[in-house]
Amino acid sequence: MKRPLRALVAAGLLLGGSLVAVAFGGNASADTQICEQYGSTVIQSRYVVQNNRWGTTAQQCINVTSTGFEITTQNGSNPTNGAPTAYPSVFFGCHYTNCSPGTNLPMQVSQISSATSSINYRYVSGATYNASYDIWLDPTPKTDGVNQMEIMIWLNR
Repeated sequence: MKRPLRALVAAGLLLGGSLVAVAFGGNASADTQICEQYGSTVIQSRYVVQNNRWGTTAQQCINVTSTGFEITTQNGSNPTNGAPTAYPSVFFGCHYTNCSPGTNLPMQVSQISSATSSINYRYVSGATYNASYDIWLDPTPKTDGVNQMEIMIWLNR
């Protein structure tokens, strides 16, 4: 991978993780290949996996299993001090108008009694990438557009 990849992860408001692989519990089943710019699919009946390639016109493909995804093709290249090439991710909640099946989000933070989550990822040795766990917040309960606040926990930068 020539360009840093940064993953969005949302637990409570978005769950995700990026690199070459990210995994959530469960058994793998038939794989799904996504190469469309904003292509997505649902895993475990509640999480959305999205390609989210927006920083380049170059091809990027992810292989989605029931436990996460793996980047299989990434031809984009951007400077490492600028915007990323893509944000492939796994999330729970809403990303623009793409919402997880049965999600109860958005929700007021005061109404969340617990938000337990975990992430497991692996990457290609020598790869250049960013990986983060993001929680997106907004004073209004929106299911589309950009949220005003972000809590970002860097796993690799």
